[in-house]
Amino acid sequence: MAKGLRRAGAVIEARAKKEYTASGLRVRSNRLRGGISSELFNRNTSVRIGPNVFYGEVHEFGMTINAKSAAGMTFRTADGNWVRTQSVRIPARPYMGPAADKEMPQAIDELIRQIMRPMN
Repeated sequence: MAKGLRRAGAVIEARAKKEYTASGLRVRSNRLRGGISSELFNRNTSVRIGPNVFYGEVHEFGMTINAKSAAGMTFRTADGNWVRTQSVRIPARPYMGPAADKEMPQAIDELIRQIMRPMN
């Protein structure tokens, strides 16, 4: 079963790396996309697929960042302008969910194929 889970995880992992750019995320350092991996856990009965960086979840689900003080927060935008605000909304740009949705049938097939293989 572990071999089937590894293969199923690898199928979704590969699709997630492709979905990364399709979701609208730009590649700067390749840290997020390069950190997408699959691993067995729970005594090799489950597979976990996802990024190994904290901001992967932010991109997948979106997030609002609120200022810590009444003065707000200040930051520079991509075009070089400075902005002061009380909050910033980072929109969701899912890449893991769509990858799992698209590849789940193939992942299940891989798992079943390994489970049904005759033991030698």
